[in-house]
Amino acid sequence: MSGKKLSVIAVLVMFVSVISFPAVGSAATVTFSSDTTLLLPNGVSLTVLGGSLVESLVVNDNSSISLTFDTDTNITFRSYDVYVINSSTGGSQTCVPNGYNQVTITTTSGSGGVTVDNPTLGCNTLASGGNTGGGGGGGTPVVQQPTTPTPTSTSATITSSAGGSATMSNGAASVIFPTGAVTSDGTVTIEPQTSFISPGAALGVVGGTVYDFAFTVGGQTVSTFSQPVTLTFTYDNSDISGLDESTLGVYYFDTDTNQWIEVGGTINAATNTISVEVQHFTLFGVFGQPIVASGRLIKLACAANADINDPCKSVYYVGKNNKRFVFPNEKIYASWYSDFSQVEIVSAETMAAYQIGGNVTYRPGIRMIKIQSDPKVYAVDANGSLRWVVTEAVAQALYGSAWNTMVDDISAAFFFSYTIGADVADSATYNKETIRNAAVDINTNQVL
Repeated sequence: MSGKKLSVIAVLVMFVSVISFPAVGSAATVTFSSDTTLLLPNGVSLTVLGGSLVESLVVNDNSSISLTFDTDTNITFRSYDVYVINSSTGGSQTCVPNGYNQVTITTTSGSGGVTVDNPTLGCNTLASGGNTGGGGGGGTPVVQQPTTPTPTSTSATITSSAGGSATMSNGAASVIFPTGAVTSDGTVTIEPQTSFISPGAALGVVGGTVYDFAFTVGGQTVSTFSQPVTLTFTYDNSDISGLDESTLGVYYFDTDTNQWIEVGGTINAATNTISVEVQHFTLFGVFGQPIVASGRLIKLACAANADINDPCKSVYYVGKNNKRFVFPNEKIYASWYSDFSQVEIVSAETMAAYQIGGNVTYRPGIRMIKIQSDPKVYAVDANGSLRWVVTEAVAQALYGSAWNTMVDDISAAFFFSYTIGADVADSATYNKETIRNAAVDINTNQVL
């Protein structure tokens, strides 16, 4: 059960159908028999449309894609985030506002590359909208770079006679002191923090950031005020991805109980703000309830004549991080669920609110797996850790005389979803029942 060293393509591949697979070759022509989504190392999702052909495709560590071409090359890359796709060999580009941006490459020889501008959007800045070029060189939309600044701390002087205010440079948090709120002049500071105690799985953190408000007089911290001060938080639509905006509330962190306490707030959905009055300072954040609860299975409704490769066939798992996770194939789904009775139909708007978080891996202790390009057989441990089963005797001790029927082949392209753990040279070092029982759900197994 030993073999050659595995060569890994550094890319996370996700299929839009849980039961269809493209046939991917390692040296000959790569054929995509169904839509295949590549999750690049930088987190960008790019879909190769079914029917695409290319001599070779390699995703690089810098998230660029290297291609070699032959006479039958015809490959289409599509971004459902409407990101700009750059092709070094040109191609026919099509951009559908609020739909997708794509490029079709039909170069017949040589090599080239594809990159994705993230997070620059294509359609709103296209000169003509729609098709922007045929073959040859060109067809790259002109885009504007995002202007949202990185959150930084801010401070301002507050007086007892006139009050004052402070606003972060990106407008994400601000405070207004009325006259008489403080008895002495001092300095207010707002410090954004991205490392903090989680409010729990039932709440999502708007923008992934909380804010430490502080007021000091002569170097001494003043935490309470004579009159209420007004805190206002501003967010954009991406900050509340996967959250129900109507449930947003301002919370403060109680250092005595190590818990987040809701203080409420007034939401203005038109301006994407929430404001609240408080009479003390500490750590504050804006939290909201997920549109779909963590741990649920969701999919789109399908038309009566929907093809097996239609995106509506895809089932996703909603993680604690408010992202949806893909089941690469039906066998992985079956390692977690016995049927589809728990799957819920959601709207396209709800589905779009959840960004792709990655692939679901096999539930530990259920089956063994091997990579198509490597003869080694692996046992699956927690969090997608693969452990080489060194001998047939060990495999038989773990799964019985029919152990070979408990092995699933997976494409090398999926290997990036897993990590390599310690070898299983002795069956006593891998208790599949204990490992399986510890993986109570996907959230737990993938440490979400």
